[in-house]
Amino acid sequence: MNRREFVKSSMALAGTAAAFSLCSAKGFAAEGKNTSGTSKEGTKKMGNKCMVVYFSWSGNTRFAAEAIAKKAGADLFEITAAKPYPSDFQKCCDEAGPECRGKKDRPINPIDGLDLAKYDVVFVGSPNWWGTLAPPVRTWVVQNRAALTGKSVCLFQTHGGGGMQNLGRDFAEAIGDGATVLAPKAFSGRSIKNSVKELESFAASVLAAARGSAGNGKTDVFKTSGGKEVVFTAIKHASMRIQYDGLEIQVDPVAEYAPATDYSKFPKADVILVTHEHFDHFDRGAIAALKKDTTEVIANPAVQKMLGFGVAMTNGESRATAKGIKLDAVPAYNTTPGHTQFHPKGRDNGYVLTIDGLRIYIAGDTEDIPEMANLKDIDIAFLPCNQPYTMTPEQVAKAARTIKPKVLFPYHYSQTPVKRVAELLAGSGIDVRIRNYQ
Repeated sequence: MNRREFVKSSMALAGTAAAFSLCSAKGFAAEGKNTSGTSKEGTKKMGNKCMVVYFSWSGNTRFAAEAIAKKAGADLFEITAAKPYPSDFQKCCDEAGPECRGKKDRPINPIDGLDLAKYDVVFVGSPNWWGTLAPPVRTWVVQNRAALTGKSVCLFQTHGGGGMQNLGRDFAEAIGDGATVLAPKAFSGRSIKNSVKELESFAASVLAAARGSAGNGKTDVFKTSGGKEVVFTAIKHASMRIQYDGLEIQVDPVAEYAPATDYSKFPKADVILVTHEHFDHFDRGAIAALKKDTTEVIANPAVQKMLGFGVAMTNGESRATAKGIKLDAVPAYNTTPGHTQFHPKGRDNGYVLTIDGLRIYIAGDTEDIPEMANLKDIDIAFLPCNQPYTMTPEQVAKAARTIKPKVLFPYHYSQTPVKRVAELLAGSGIDVRIRNYQ
């Protein structure tokens, strides 16, 4: 295939180690023109509280942005470079490559009519260029970091085969801590015109997440040893969503525990993990909403018996799940006198997931039990913090010093002053992150 055919077939030019997704798209407007406006359907649905902003060179990201805006009822804005990139593929690569590899900004034009103060939810679209954000997108995000504070912001990207690569991480870093960054999504530029339903599903799930019906906690992105991304989204209390390499994993999904969560708004799950049978961890309706024919439902024996389907794991058992993920069921129980009836020894599960070398400990409802000393090389730990049912902040800090995770998420904390955990672990080298797990 020669270079001209390569462009016409909408494939990416391979960069140093990452794909640069510059894809041809006939019928789209030329770059350099701002397109802003409100769809009639959108004005009715959203009241101008949702917007989509994007940069597109080939037209693929524009197509995705338009589909998302239509479904979300969002205002649509285009980011354009003050000096447009060359329309010639190779010349554009020569110019953009050094910028991307150096993570350099590129001057952009003002966007007429855009007032970020009007919006609560912001979709940001970028092509995957050399495994990172297109420079005009990075420039726009950095310039508007302060104005995005307090908003729900979500990245979508188009690629020519490279997938998400570093875009989710780089986007979160560019945004900073002021906004709630929702789980990003990658779409293949090669099939973008046949992906309208997928784009619409993505738009709906983002809006649900932003509005609280599908979790309004911050999203955290981590890299595996193989360079793939694992994305955690806090839903509430003990409920979380994990995304990895196209997989959807749900942990302790519960619909009615406040705030109510509509799990029909989420993609169907590939794996559902349930730690035990208490109402704030086990919900038949939520499982039914997430389940498809191929979903693996894995739980402690009591929950598996109640459901009548799925796989029961007992403390100490291991199994392989989708995409080669190793799952270990570990003990979770109370030790404080007068509290042992809440979570008796041997009944409930915690889980350790090993995802392409990344080790994740989801403790379930437990105290700082001796078995935690057997947990090795934990990268990310989720430890519960609400006595009398689980741990005090002091116990969480003690458990963290035993496990030594790189990152700690206190969760299941209800009204516990969870910031105390961060204070107790100051100087320990453990990155304590407080998310929406009340």
